[in-house]
Amino acid sequence: MSLDVNGYNAQFKNFIDFANHEIATKGSKGKTSIAQLSGTTDLGDRTIKANNDDKVGRWGTRPHDIQEANNMARTLFKNAIAEMFGGENHIPKKVLDAMNLTDYDKGKPLTARRILAVKTAIDQEGSAKLRVFKLADSKTYAMETGWKESELPKLARAAHFLCEATGMNEIDAITELSTPGSNANRLMGYGGRFLESAANFKNGLRLITAFAEWHKDIRETMQPVYEQSSADRNYAPADTYSKLNFDSTFVKEENRLGLEKFAFEELSINPKANLAETNMEKLFGMKNNQAINFFGRAFGESVTSTLANIPKEKRSIIYTAMNAFTEPAKNAQQAHEKNKGDGSQTWLGINERGMLIGRLLKNFERAEEMFNTGKLTAKNIINEFFAEIPDKGDYNYKTLKTYFDDIGHQLRLDEDEGGTFTDVSEIAELTMQNTGLPFEECVQRLRDGTLPPPPKYLCTGSVPLSKIDGTTSVGIDAIKGDLYRPAGYNFRDSPKKQLVDTSTDRWGFGFNFPNEEKFYTNGKPQCKKNVALVGEKVIAMCGAVHIDQANSVLLMLSQTGLANLRGGIPSLNVASNEHSVVDFTLSKNEQNGDITIQYKSPAELPFKFSWSTTVDVNGNISSTPMKIEQ
Repeated sequence: MSLDVNGYNAQFKNFIDFANHEIATKGSKGKTSIAQLSGTTDLGDRTIKANNDDKVGRWGTRPHDIQEANNMARTLFKNAIAEMFGGENHIPKKVLDAMNLTDYDKGKPLTARRILAVKTAIDQEGSAKLRVFKLADSKTYAMETGWKESELPKLARAAHFLCEATGMNEIDAITELSTPGSNANRLMGYGGRFLESAANFKNGLRLITAFAEWHKDIRETMQPVYEQSSADRNYAPADTYSKLNFDSTFVKEENRLGLEKFAFEELSINPKANLAETNMEKLFGMKNNQAINFFGRAFGESVTSTLANIPKEKRSIIYTAMNAFTEPAKNAQQAHEKNKGDGSQTWLGINERGMLIGRLLKNFERAEEMFNTGKLTAKNIINEFFAEIPDKGDYNYKTLKTYFDDIGHQLRLDEDEGGTFTDVSEIAELTMQNTGLPFEECVQRLRDGTLPPPPKYLCTGSVPLSKIDGTTSVGIDAIKGDLYRPAGYNFRDSPKKQLVDTSTDRWGFGFNFPNEEKFYTNGKPQCKKNVALVGEKVIAMCGAVHIDQANSVLLMLSQTGLANLRGGIPSLNVASNEHSVVDFTLSKNEQNGDITIQYKSPAELPFKFSWSTTVDVNGNISSTPMKIEQ
């Protein structure tokens, strides 16, 4: 028997090879330390040279060095096991017991007996090499439906648990899990605790149905309230904290699946949540579910995509920071006052939210440190991340709103009114959101053409909460609307000098799909049919099981993905917008399924620009800054 990580990207491959050899040749009595590894193992900024005795090459031969090496060997082993289950907090108890974590910091060597015990526990838990993929036809069928090799372990766990929960056979389970938007498909995507055991998966399926009923109750109770004028609303029916504080946008049925996604991902990482609970307010209520609290208080719609890019375990940082700038209602009277529409609402507008989140992501490690020490308060956020604000007032949402409103006012002043930012007025606020930089630095970088890359996790595309529906409809609609409307480029000081003529068939959005001849889309009738081709080709590239990815790719081929061109290119004095023509080149990483879009200037332009966007199989988006050459 040998340890099998079943396709996971284990960071301790050399260690695994050695451990397997120990098991095969020495039985369960085999011991090891990092010193005995074959090859070289990289550990952060330290490299440990392997040798064949109990000496750690660059650390010397002292006993405490050997103990440290043993500890590091155990840490590598623990990290790889955690990776298999989506994080240390999700390792099942049976596996944790076999790992014997109490020995991890005592310098003891990791024995083959221990490795074997952990492997046995994993196999018994049904989360490593599951029976569903012992059948060659099951694996072949899964691959044919569009899953990537790296996704098969997760699919195997989900299929195994679905069989246990429903009595389905393997092929039917894979078919159900491969159906975008099905309950089982969505639950598999939420992962975490729901993929720890058949019992948790079964409870998850039950909770998806229960969530729909819970949301329906809120919608049917509160929709009539929000249909009244803000001055006349009667909040008496709001008998729970959740109903009292839900914003009107989020009681709508079209937002339910988006709300479900974030609510369930929050449950999936919460070890205290009782998945057998029957009182849905205890699982999904605003007092108990951070995601629901966040979205219910009007913060989420404009930052849905960015939140999806942030690891589930780290979203609490954004939730806490944003919620620091608003006050929830505690009773009907407070709800009436909070929503009466006289400008006294205690929340930030869409632009302010974007700029606040951009600043948090730019300083995410510091924000995380403040969160972990309980110091992520409104006052500390303003002091720490908005040092340029001259008058910090009461350190609340009004401080930020006043600051952002003042920037907006400056950007909207014409030259004859004393305006000095007319060349960047259309793009400066967007740049603040997408870089997390202060206003003055954004202006300078726009004029210089030296934009930095977006902060980690920031999504420069936009998939609204209401469009998380397991289809490509929003992406198809976007390209239908936008690819019909190609626009040219103009020098600002010579408006008649058009750099690209979009009135002919030749110009438009150029598409380069792998191994195919380039084609164009524009407003001409003979090219309109090509817009439909774009959708078909993108869905084929992503695979039918990766609908979220296809939707994001389509959006990034629409004006959503061309935000870099909004307001023109100030450093070249060129006017353009998010409808200005570009050449798209799409490619696919066959190993992990990533789709990359290269955006380039048409060859006819007297200057060159380029940037790229990559969309993973889950639909998460990352972009590079635009590079400009004259």
